[in-house]
Amino acid sequence: MTSTEPGRFRLEKHRWIAELVPDRTFADVGGLGGTVNETVSLALRHGAREAAMIDRQAPGAEAWKRFHARCRELGAAGYRSVVGDICNDRHADEIGAFDVTHCSGVIYRVPQPIDPNRNLIAITRHWLVLTSIVAPGRIAGGAGVLELKQGQCWCPPCRNSGAPSCASTSTSAG
Repeated sequence: MTSTEPGRFRLEKHRWIAELVPDRTFADVGGLGGTVNETVSLALRHGAREAAMIDRQAPGAEAWKRFHARCRELGAAGYRSVVGDICNDRHADEIGAFDVTHCSGVIYRVPQPIDPNRNLIAITRHWLVLTSIVAPGRIAGGAGVLELKQGQCWCPPCRNSGAPSCASTSTSAG
């Protein structure tokens, strides 16, 4: 399997997680997609007190099997497997809270990104490492041109609110 994230960015994100997790609780939300980019094993390797994979895929699904096999291969043990949908407020309440939460490649796949963002913040005590789609630095179309420098994001207005968009290089919860 190959990674879907560019190498330098993935290494930087892994460095952040490695620095944040020692003696803290950690959750990887939606990390079963592709499995090779999961960060539960990384967190455990760097001293997380507790780690959990949270994904909406049904127990016994092939993605869970691949994840468990990968953890065995990497010697990662003692993690929790939580079936839950971060887009569902009730599931967020049931999931509990973690000191460090990681979520990558989920937000751009959902029709209402506000819900999972709100729920990710709700389950995060201190640090939220949130990444999404990797896009070219310049996108041109009939509506105009969008240019982003490396590490920036574009936040479109929510539900026609007219709110301004923002560009950011990093953020933390708490």
